[in-house]
Amino acid sequence: MESYIKSFFKNSNLKNRISTVRAGNVIGGGDFSTNRLFPDIISVINNKKKLKIRNPNHIRPWQHVLDPLMGYLILAKKQCINKVDNKEHAWNFGPNKSNFKKVIDIVKFIKRLQKLEYILTKNNINYKETEILKLNSLKAKKKLNWTSKWNLTESIIKTLEWNENIKNGISAKEMCERQFLMYINKK
Repeated sequence: MESYIKSFFKNSNLKNRISTVRAGNVIGGGDFSTNRLFPDIISVINNKKKLKIRNPNHIRPWQHVLDPLMGYLILAKKQCINKVDNKEHAWNFGPNKSNFKKVIDIVKFIKRLQKLEYILTKNNINYKETEILKLNSLKAKKKLNWTSKWNLTESIIKTLEWNENIKNGISAKEMCERQFLMYINKK
């Protein structure tokens, strides 16, 4: 990003309105990626299988997908109306520190809510995963007045509810609209 800005904006009258953004481990309905905890949990719940956990003690910054998405929209709007310093182009949108949890803590919490069986396995992936991921979002909170609205419990429950409602015949579009309205109307 820095190279791009220096190449195209350094000797120009144009203002940079491009940023890079990064989010924590996002969860929410409609994520069907492989080798990710929540899609794997939803899959084993739906198929009545056992969840294989490869790194139970790894810590991640869990957050509902709507939290960083709202941050991206706030940033885009402020960039568009020149309310953000054009030299600030790297932004983190992560959860509150209370959402930094171990994988096993997430699994045990969901096990209390849903029928979920799990086993611990060895990490068969050919690369090493970072044990502790954290994200500092102080700049976004301070300069954009952005904050996470849903805590970890709400985020997990909304993700599980999304799945249950889809299984019961409600469309993905309707569930996304419902949850988005709940999110933006939360004080």
